[in-house]
Amino acid sequence: MTQQPDRDPVKEGEILPPENKNTSYDRVYQSWGGGTVKIVKLGPLGATVMMLAFGLMLVLGLIFLSGILVFLVAGLVILGAGAYLANGLRGLGRLWR
Repeated sequence: MTQQPDRDPVKEGEILPPENKNTSYDRVYQSWGGGTVKIVKLGPLGATVMMLAFGLMLVLGLIFLSGILVFLVAGLVILGAGAYLANGLRGLGRLWR
């Protein structure tokens, strides 16, 4: 018969109560070095305000990008018209020679 090695009994982790250094009631509070990270659970009003802010940034970004597109299209039209006129003027130069 083979001998089984002696095993240590499984120890359960010890749960320590949080130290009351801060009077903050945030769910998660982590600090190290000079930085601080706070993670809080948003309520319905906070989530709504955050979604409205993200939506506003998205709309403003699309407006800005479409405004840039208008200037790019206008620039392409001007370049195309210049190329068309240059081609027409090149043909006139042949007639004058």
